[in-house]
Amino acid sequence: MNQTPQNIWRYRDLFFNLVRKEVKVRYMGALLGFLWSFGNPLIFTLVYYFVFTYVFPSGQPNFALFVLTGILHWSLFAQSISQASESLTSNGDLIKKVNFPRILVPLSNFGVNVVFWVVAMMIYCVSYVPLGGKIPFHTLWLYPVIVTLYFALIIGLSLLLSVMYVSLRDIKHLVEIGLQVLFWASAILYEPRMLSEKVQHVVMLNPLSWYMSSMRDVLFYGLYPSITIMLAITALSFSVLGAGLWVYKTRVPYLVDKL
Repeated sequence: MNQTPQNIWRYRDLFFNLVRKEVKVRYMGALLGFLWSFGNPLIFTLVYYFVFTYVFPSGQPNFALFVLTGILHWSLFAQSISQASESLTSNGDLIKKVNFPRILVPLSNFGVNVVFWVVAMMIYCVSYVPLGGKIPFHTLWLYPVIVTLYFALIIGLSLLLSVMYVSLRDIKHLVEIGLQVLFWASAILYEPRMLSEKVQHVVMLNPLSWYMSSMRDVLFYGLYPSITIMLAITALSFSVLGAGLWVYKTRVPYLVDKL
């Protein structure tokens, strides 16, 4: 079926149903159901606050909030990418039997992760001031722009990985290893500006560090990212998204029999 935006929009109800179904499946049988989606990030926030405030205190002010800002955005990336590989193969029966824009499958996978990420960000916003943060109102307007570019990057990578995995099942294991390396190389638990100039340049060669540093600047420091960084993440996001859409459109019709 044609994967045009107009056609995808026609099937938006299917997209929301796929997201809703997966959210329900994750909490099926749980007494508190969807309330766990609030409980998990709340406990997560409290644990990080306790550990980085009392167990391993840092000389950096509000270090727990600093780490939490990076971890929450990293989690969306890591969970979406790790699940993207199998998004097509795990829905093979649906894809073969029902005629609909198949791009909705990896998009709904990302949509589910966004739902839980939004819940976690709600907890983050509520706890921001109690954890010692000062709301940077003057830079907040830029945050949705950066997050939108971040979403575009994740969607593009998800589309590429979902297609590659159908023919190359080793991709999943390579992704798992890659995510472990990226976690430590993406300026999540440390501030690049505190490193030596040589190491800082190495860290900033990793494009994911551009996004992490930009979102932290806007949310935590109240600083504007440099124009160079903003242009770089804009170009990268649109390039990866464009590549993902093109590969998905041209390759998926030939991969259905392999699902």
